[in-house]
Amino acid sequence: MRYTFTIPSVPPSLNEWKRMSMFPAARAQKAWQAEAWAVLNEKGNRAPRGCSHITLRSVLTFAHNRRHDPTNYGSVLYKWLTDVLVREGVIPDDTQEYVACIEPVIIVGTSEHTFLTMEYCKSCPGEVVSLQVEEPPRACDSGGVATPSKRGVHV
Repeated sequence: MRYTFTIPSVPPSLNEWKRMSMFPAARAQKAWQAEAWAVLNEKGNRAPRGCSHITLRSVLTFAHNRRHDPTNYGSVLYKWLTDVLVREGVIPDDTQEYVACIEPVIIVGTSEHTFLTMEYCKSCPGEVVSLQVEEPPRACDSGGVATPSKRGVHV
């Protein structure tokens, strides 16, 4: 089964987060997790609870075409998100037994946000679930179709 949601911001990269002092880093984490919590509990789109395994896929949209390292963003994104998912009872723990995380895709758009797809299984403990995910449409100024690459989106 599949659950999709969009968080209206992008977490900092691992490099940015590690350069912050303790209190600003904790505030950034708490604020982003509060946004994620609000989206997961949104009326009409509430996240499923009690999943035996989930696979997380993400598309990070940036408003600029600077170079971004998906691994740096993915490590912070998935750590912060899985902490929220455990706290909310979506999964029992954030170990690899319950969670698989796919490296994020990075694209350029009009605003920064995080599009996430959570593929989940409630009745198959220990079984790894991996489904194909349709990525959200990519807009570009030239009217063509944008394609992801290691350095961002190219038209």
